Amino acid sequence: MKRSILSLVAILVLLTSGLSACYLEDTCSPDELDIPSNLSPNSDTPLDTLLPLLSWSYPEGCDPESFIVEVTTGLTWAGERTLAFHAEVPGSERTVVIGPLSPGTHYYWIVYPVSDGERGTHAWGSFIA
Repeated sequence: MKRSILSLVAILVLLTSGLSACYLEDTCSPDELDIPSNLSPNSDTPLDTLLPLLSWSYPEGCDPESFIVEVTTGLTWAGERTLAFHAEVPGSERTVVIGPLSPGTHYYWIVYPVSDGERGTHAWGSFIA
């Protein structure tokens, strides 16, 4: 009987330590970073607020350490842009409120996943304030 209880305790300790190790691995390594998706607002959406909520999705499995969100008034690849807003939010978050914005201005926004100081592939959207 005593041997059975000791064996059961040993099994429980092994199982518990294995489970806690899984929870420690919930942060993506730089190689595991995926592309954010379902950006909102997007596609030149006209907004009815100057303090919009930006949101995105990220695949399940692991979270990056953080997300960097940048909002500009020009296209990054066109070389002419003005940074209007920059934020870094925890990797468990999928939203950020920005602003105040200038009415009638066309904005582009980018969201990057970040782990170990490395940026992953970004996704981008656009809207009109």
